[in-house]
Amino acid sequence: MTDETRQGFWDIACSGTATDRRNKRRMRAWLLSWMGSWLAIIMALRFDWLPQGLLATTLTILSAVLGLFALAAYRRFLLEADELHRKIQLEALAAAVGIGVLGGLTAWLLVLTGALESFDGLWIIVAMLFSHGIGVFIGQRRYS
Repeated sequence: MTDETRQGFWDIACSGTATDRRNKRRMRAWLLSWMGSWLAIIMALRFDWLPQGLLATTLTILSAVLGLFALAAYRRFLLEADELHRKIQLEALAAAVGIGVLGGLTAWLLVLTGALESFDGLWIIVAMLFSHGIGVFIGQRRYS
């Protein structure tokens, strides 16, 4: 394999123009930073390595700032992507939002009716993330 054809870790599943690949790498780096900080805070709080209070709140706000940078990188990717990539992302986002709204409202009604004792909204986020990923995968398969 030559240097021109070898793909590194950040280039996996990066198709499109050089700009698309660069924007995807940037977006993935910000997403990994954000999710890493989020997970570290969750773990530290759960295992009492980090007490609740000002430090935990400050770290949470800093994690949210990393999330804003990740969103900005995703927005840049969408703005600079070709029409096909935007279409795939739009369809995947529409499915994810639809699943989130449907799942959230249904869970809320199930709690009100007594069918569920309680519901953790984090599962809605997980469902949305998985459905977005599946939607992108399906879109790439459909249009390639």
